[in-house]
Amino acid sequence: MAKMLSGQLAVWKDKKGFGFIKPDHGSDDVFIHITAMQFASRRPFPEDVITFK
Repeated sequence: MAKMLSGQLAVWKDKKGFGFIKPDHGSDDVFIHITAMQFASRRPFPEDVITFK
């Protein structure tokens, strides 16, 4: 099972449905697509804290 990581949403392109997470551990930004956020209760915004694999 993959370890859960967290980071802050650095960029979000709402019309295109994707963005980039800046991981807390300092590695390169991680791409995220809206379809990966199936349990979100609202659209994401920059600076949201995101937990991911």
